[in-house]
Amino acid sequence: MTRTLHDLLQRSTDWTAKPLGKWMTIEPVLPQPNRKTNMWIVRSQSDGAPLGAILWYTVWRQYCFEPERNTVFSEGCLNDITNALDRANAQHKTDLQNKARVRRLP
Repeated sequence: MTRTLHDLLQRSTDWTAKPLGKWMTIEPVLPQPNRKTNMWIVRSQSDGAPLGAILWYTVWRQYCFEPERNTVFSEGCLNDITNALDRANAQHKTDLQNKARVRRLP
């Protein structure tokens, strides 16, 4: 994990965290000036420790989960993260389609 992302995971104090399954929460990161896409922090619901981030991976052109070091996930937690990725990628695709429609309008 990059140092910048690690620092961001530690410092984020966004109070809009929402449950992500039974054991985790997910919170949006405030927009960064050099980022064009969204980013979310995944945290442990019990102690708020950062578990990783959902962010745009340009090479694969999709949102991916980047875990923190030394984290272990159960099948259920991985399913919850996968569902969050599915929603983020579907929303991104919808946003791009809407943007393309707006450009085509006279």
